[in-house]
Amino acid sequence: MEVHWKIPTTSAINYERVESNRIHRFFGETPSIQLLSGNENWGLTHIWSRHETEYITTPGLGANTSQKVSEFLHSFLRDGQYKTYGYSIRTSEDGRETLAIGYELDEKYGLKVAISNDGRIITAVPTAKSQMKKYDY
Repeated sequence: MEVHWKIPTTSAINYERVESNRIHRFFGETPSIQLLSGNENWGLTHIWSRHETEYITTPGLGANTSQKVSEFLHSFLRDGQYKTYGYSIRTSEDGRETLAIGYELDEKYGLKVAISNDGRIITAVPTAKSQMKKYDY
């Protein structure tokens, strides 16, 4: 599986704005978040095949190829210059946990990111803030 990039979890999660103990328990010993090529269900392949239109039409992203989406997500999460819209930890029917984080891109748009507890990015999709759920911290 191709690794597109890897960053420390502390870069992608603004620990000052969320309950850090809950996030630390979620990730456990996982030191990094990574974007892998994945498949149709998770990773960059999933993100591009399911959300290409959102990346192309969201103003200011400049993400019109899967490589540009990877670069955008890497710099956005690595640099940590964002406001979080909150987070939620969800458990699927088969018991897998996923961290869903809402980030603010600008006054009109946000970015929803789902990360598995082993640090893999499942999905990331730009969304109009009017359609984003404001999670409780």
